[in-house]
Amino acid sequence: MVNPIKLSALRGFIMKRLFGVVFFVMILAMAAGQVDAQDRVITKEQLGCEDHEYLSKLVGFANSGDMDAFRKSMLFGIMTDVCTMFEIGQPVYLTGTRLRSGLVKVRKPGEIREYYIILEAVGKE
Repeated sequence: MVNPIKLSALRGFIMKRLFGVVFFVMILAMAAGQVDAQDRVITKEQLGCEDHEYLSKLVGFANSGDMDAFRKSMLFGIMTDVCTMFEIGQPVYLTGTRLRSGLVKVRKPGEIREYYIILEAVGKE
């Protein structure tokens, strides 16, 4: 028969080791992300949206010259927190790409939400 005290001690030992490994991996991931963020900045003021289809719709309105629809959609996106503005010189983390669409996904430092933005608006420091 297995001694419950030894089994409990073994579980505690395993959990401590597992926690240590997970914590170490998280620290490494954070350090790697911080290096990447330092060399990406916004090069021109730009709107970014969480949904690439919403951003594509806005670009379509602008390209067709329907500025009234563009302004309404842009304001609605900002007011509903689907979109946000990025300012020149603002550092960002590059988190993904949609190269065929000309979009990249970025995240502001300290935030967890990611936004699609046009590729030309993101550059190296």
